[in-house]
Amino acid sequence: MNTVVINPDFVETKDIEQVKYKARAIIVNKKTGEIAINLCWDQYMFPGGGIENKEEKIRELGRILQKYKKLSEDEAYNAAYAWVVSKFTEEVAGKQEKAVEGLIREIAEELGIKLNKEDITPKPFLEIKRIDKNLDVNENARGVPDTINRETITDFFIATTDKKMDNKRTQLSLDEKRGHLKTYYMKINEAIEAVNEKKKTALDRKNKIYHQEFDIVMDSFVPLVLESNEDWAKLIKEQIVQKDDATKISRDD
Repeated sequence: MNTVVINPDFVETKDIEQVKYKARAIIVNKKTGEIAINLCWDQYMFPGGGIENKEEKIRELGRILQKYKKLSEDEAYNAAYAWVVSKFTEEVAGKQEKAVEGLIREIAEELGIKLNKEDITPKPFLEIKRIDKNLDVNENARGVPDTINRETITDFFIATTDKKMDNKRTQLSLDEKRGHLKTYYMKINEAIEAVNEKKKTALDRKNKIYHQEFDIVMDSFVPLVLESNEDWAKLIKEQIVQKDDATKISRDD
């Protein structure tokens, strides 16, 4: 598995106030070789989302309380523990949700497709660790500032299916509804071209974050496809083969 660290502002570990874990997947249609990509809030991203972890939520809230409420480390942890536990069910509080299980849930909610564990690679092919300084998170509640130093750790998997999307079965969050989330199946070159076009107009900070991640994911995914002998990979190879260079995919830098 490749690991890519993005820390443009050189934020030190001690200054990270929040850690979020995410899992996303490149979903490949086994019949067409097309990949699924979401468009939400004017930015493209791969299907998936956050993985719940009680202990991380306690620690991230504790760091915030310690910094902005001037509490001691123990006071901050105890206050955060009491609040987080009150918001979690015993089932969630007792364990970390596994990435693949979280992906299955997120894909069902976003695409209306119910995948099995066997449809998803057991291990991610890429991990992106991104640290953003003063990220706008719109969480200005209980005296907590709406900007934060956040580390986001995202694992990327490959999923294959021939199931069709079913909008009647989707369960979008309020944020996804407000962002007009739509999922498209595209050929890989079409997806790259769509992201390149969106880069020209979607200049918000979060837009840039997701589109940068897309490029990094493609840089890891395409070599895997070219080396694979799976039937779905052969379909994608047919899409990306060029007359002059079979491994070249043009992309705006």
